[in-house]
Amino acid sequence: EKSESTTRLLQQIRSDMVSIASLHERLRSLETELEKTDAELQHVKSSTKYTRIMEINLESKVYLEESNRITKLLDDLIGPPQQIDTSRSARNPPRSSRSS
Repeated sequence: EKSESTTRLLQQIRSDMVSIASLHERLRSLETELEKTDAELQHVKSSTKYTRIMEINLESKVYLEESNRITKLLDDLIGPPQQIDTSRSARNPPRSSRSS
């Protein structure tokens, strides 16, 4: 009975060791994959083209926000823009006739 119990315990230990070895191999594989992915990401981030695109994107967002802010300020000060009449009658209003 003691020998049977010892045998089962040894089998369980061997099984656990195989599982641990398998997990270590999987861990090494995932670490290698992560290192490759990190290297690619760093390469992309460090490229000047990517950096410039991000700068332009940020500048356009800031420009849009500032444009909206100024438009709102102008609307608050002078009201919304009114349509300007560019027809001939607007440029040359009728003259008033004076009777003397």
